[in-house]
Amino acid sequence: MPPAGGAAVFDHRKPCRDQEGSTRLSTIARLRCFFLTHLSLPSSNRPVYQTVRKRKSRAILEIGVGNAQRALGMIAVASCAWPPSSIRYTGIDLFEAGTDSGRPHLSLKEAHRLLRATGAVVRLVPGSPLDALRQTANNIGPADLIVVSQWLASALNPEVWFYFPRMMHADSLVLIQKSEASGRIKTGRLSADQVRQLAGRASWQRAA
Repeated sequence: MPPAGGAAVFDHRKPCRDQEGSTRLSTIARLRCFFLTHLSLPSSNRPVYQTVRKRKSRAILEIGVGNAQRALGMIAVASCAWPPSSIRYTGIDLFEAGTDSGRPHLSLKEAHRLLRATGAVVRLVPGSPLDALRQTANNIGPADLIVVSQWLASALNPEVWFYFPRMMHADSLVLIQKSEASGRIKTGRLSADQVRQLAGRASWQRAA
């Protein structure tokens, strides 16, 4: 069985273009994108990859980097539409501070090494979602896609939603992965308008 994201089959760090600056995808690149969006494991990440592919996302924010395999997959799929150097990835995670949580984790240094090898512009922010967004929401820049890991979905309290609109544009989308009692991971979607409504409620609670 291949590891998460299918790393045993395709190297996510390689760009999905057959030569530098070319907009024509090589056969291997097409196969890589197909594999990630339809056959990769865990299957719960396929809706994320399919969304990146369909929406041609190139500014991605991930809350909950874990072992970085999903991040590598997202960047690989994004590079099927954009040169790697134009892809912007921001990851928020506990990193070393999450070693006792039981969730997959990397050190901040390991995550930097893996993700920067893709050629994308990478920014990693250590800390809880609330602490990280308090510090960086104003300068992260608008993301085309925000992905919230199942490990940190429970951390999305009202105050966290308050910061989301600052990182979104009109067509941004939020994907939230949550673990069900059966163990299955379900992916939910929120539009920019829905996020603004949640943020509005959070703003009212802060004022109260």
